[in-house]
Amino acid sequence: MSAQLTSRVTHGLLAEGLADLLDPVERREIHRRAAITLQVRPSALPGLAAAVAGHWRRAGGDEQAQRCAARWARQAAVEAVQALAYDEAATHLLTAVAALRQAGAGEAELAQTTLELARAYYLAGALTEALRQCEQTAAAAQRAGRDDLVAAAALVVRWVTFPQAIETISRLCRTALAAPQPAALRAQLLSQLATILGEAGSTEAAHRHVDEAMELAQASGDAQALLDAARAREMSLAGPDDAEERLRLAATAVEQADRLSQPLAAVLGQQWRIRAAYQLGRLDVVDEAMAAVAMLADRSSLPLASWHRLRGAAARAALEGRFAAARSANLQAHRLGSRAGDAQATGLSYAFAAHLAMLRGDAAELPDDFWPMLEAVPPSPLITVFRANTLQLEGRREAAKAYYEQLRQMLDDPVVDLRWGGLLMQLIDLVEAFGDPPAAEVLATHLKPYAAYSGAVGTPTVFFVGCMQGHYGRALGHAGELHDAKAALRTAITRDAALGARPHIVLNQLALADVLRRLDDPDAAVTLAAAAAAEARRLDMPGPLARADRLLADLAAARRETDPLTAREHEVAALVVQAMSNREIAARLVLSERTIESHVRSILAKLGCTNRTELVARWRP
Repeated sequence: MSAQLTSRVTHGLLAEGLADLLDPVERREIHRRAAITLQVRPSALPGLAAAVAGHWRRAGGDEQAQRCAARWARQAAVEAVQALAYDEAATHLLTAVAALRQAGAGEAELAQTTLELARAYYLAGALTEALRQCEQTAAAAQRAGRDDLVAAAALVVRWVTFPQAIETISRLCRTALAAPQPAALRAQLLSQLATILGEAGSTEAAHRHVDEAMELAQASGDAQALLDAARAREMSLAGPDDAEERLRLAATAVEQADRLSQPLAAVLGQQWRIRAAYQLGRLDVVDEAMAAVAMLADRSSLPLASWHRLRGAAARAALEGRFAAARSANLQAHRLGSRAGDAQATGLSYAFAAHLAMLRGDAAELPDDFWPMLEAVPPSPLITVFRANTLQLEGRREAAKAYYEQLRQMLDDPVVDLRWGGLLMQLIDLVEAFGDPPAAEVLATHLKPYAAYSGAVGTPTVFFVGCMQGHYGRALGHAGELHDAKAALRTAITRDAALGARPHIVLNQLALADVLRRLDDPDAAVTLAAAAAAEARRLDMPGPLARADRLLADLAAARRETDPLTAREHEVAALVVQAMSNREIAARLVLSERTIESHVRSILAKLGCTNRTELVARWRP
């Protein structure tokens, strides 16, 4: 019988389920013959490797069959990765691992295959499972005395820093670093560990590892080491003047990522560009970088790349007041993060929702499970400020104030780390809410370096706020430095207009209107408050709209108290002081002389004047 006919008969039996009627020995033999027949076909045939692996897997439990099954399953996984079918690749590698275990493979061989499985899970976005396979790889590698595979396991899951990843990766890195490693590999491990430590708040230790990693990477010239060191260095940047260095590191990351064909690393480099360019007010660079992220996400089909694209889209839409688009992108990113098992990624979606709620002044923006989620997050100053602001938004003032008191102490004794800028930008709402001029003065000092830059501050994975001149001006205003506040807020409005940051223009207009009211310029205050109210209504910002309405009502009430005359009485009084008679005024205003006499009596009474001469002497239009 020809090979082609054998294959057809075999597949016919298997496809129709007739093999179940055969003796197990005969059934295994059919699978063996099918595998032998198929594996001589051209390897480029789609699905061939997977089919051969499946037949060998069912051809019996002997070592030869199972090793063949593992070899073909690994080949099928390679083909799946090339086709960007990462979930399928993981399925094939699970088959390979099971086959090797049944064949009695050694620890080193199992470690190598579980390492491939961990990489497939990582590419598929299944981060929790990827970490589990990394741990299994490292355990088998240690038993086999393969320090190189322990190091490789520590480096599979990159660019993520959720709690489980921090715990697992830091342990694997330390284990790998305890053994001698080549300089380039040691640089990669130190960079990975520094990134994790920086995210965990161990800033000093992170800086030490970054310095050594960068030195080793530059000495070796290794592309991967240089890329990882750039990532670690970027994670250590925590000051207001780091934008230019972040752009340089982004250029390095993108260049090395292209050399290594690592689209996710290139995405991260572009994200750094977005962050730095926004701070510098370079919207042209922001546009270029966001377009590059979208292209990389589309070409790679990596879930984590798509997550970064969606997070950046949500952050930009919120900054510009496109709230429906912001919610949509945030929801899609949340779903991707949930599927990946990345608790930090899903947590950022909640942080974004809280930001949107505070920006719009609407507690209904918060997800139903916001508070249970927040309670499950490890405590940190950033979480505390989120908690205080959302409590204040919900009207739970006393609970909010208790958290504010904790934050207030940090202003006097700050710990400047990765989260410091994010903490500062959110403190201004609390300082204003609780009427704390001394805190406002200290906050203004901390904000001043950020206010030197014309652009937006934040990060594309969470959110951006408008020009920090606005926050700085608000702090100055609450501290009583009204003239400096006026100048800062006017600058902020101009800069936010250039950024397209419409919601932040509203907030700055409200703050400036209040400053002008306190500077005894009510007419200008009314104009600004009215403009803020109109824009808040267009953007659907109920909180700022209510504030604008209250401010306008207060200004109107103050005007009535200081100026008891009606609009018509103002007209009549202005003509009286021009020495016009009642008859002349009546003719000018097309009213009766008796009506003018009545208005004049009312004016004199309201202003406490005994006659027209006294009115002329005291009149101030």
